[in-house]
Amino acid sequence: MQKLKIGLLALVLSVISVSVAAQDRTVSGRFVVPGTSTMEDVQNFRITFSRLVWIIDGAPTVCSFKMEKSADGLLWTDLTTLINCTSSGKIEFVSTPFVGKYIRHNLTTFIGGGILRIFWEGFHGDRCGFDYSGVFSVIASPDPAVGAELSISVPSYERWRVYSSMFELQADSTKEDREVFLTASKGGNEYFRTFADGVVKADQRGMFTTAPLGFVSAAGLDPSSTRLSTDVLTIMIPIYSEAFLPGGHTLATSTNGLQAGDDYSPAVVLVERCPN
Repeated sequence: MQKLKIGLLALVLSVISVSVAAQDRTVSGRFVVPGTSTMEDVQNFRITFSRLVWIIDGAPTVCSFKMEKSADGLLWTDLTTLINCTSSGKIEFVSTPFVGKYIRHNLTTFIGGGILRIFWEGFHGDRCGFDYSGVFSVIASPDPAVGAELSISVPSYERWRVYSSMFELQADSTKEDREVFLTASKGGNEYFRTFADGVVKADQRGMFTTAPLGFVSAAGLDPSSTRLSTDVLTIMIPIYSEAFLPGGHTLATSTNGLQAGDDYSPAVVLVERCPN
């Protein structure tokens, strides 16, 4: 096993001011032990989400590292899981607020030759969701059972700003109109409801798109224009343009006339992920 030379490019903390635009601050790093680089003086920044890039020069057969955090430089806990670094890569992730003093890159395994360079950015998130400083992700919901409503829940440590989503409803042969609503709730207590601008009938497949208020769907202008074929409809559901869902809250359908054989697809949702 060879020791891997670690070139630490930079540690940049982008602090988002409550009243003005973002400002950058660079913190230098120092080599502690082979395979580990330690950053100091990050305790004032309340890091809430991160971008991590690693570049490998060479061709190691085994390479893995993780980021760790500490309040005292003695007791370390994981900030990330193990990351495979046999090839270069990039990740973005939201975490619970970190207000400790130290962050380090810990090389855990390396076999073969090469040089690993790591670049990490930690962001303060108080303005997240208002200045597009969050982590943008496309997330798929669980696939609901046949005859069940569709739902997706926000992780407890995140807050989502919802930009759009798409899902489908395949109706069975029961002669009944399916009227679809989109709801937001916490612990079963509903606090938001908006309705689709069309219904799905027996044996039809409804293709639903949610988008901010102000968008006008074809269904709202000419019902016949929503029909892609005899059995497929495109239907719009309006949402508020700054729709935030805190951690632990749920976005779900509520369907009048839902039948036992009706089948929702998973929803694919575009969200800006922020710390809760």
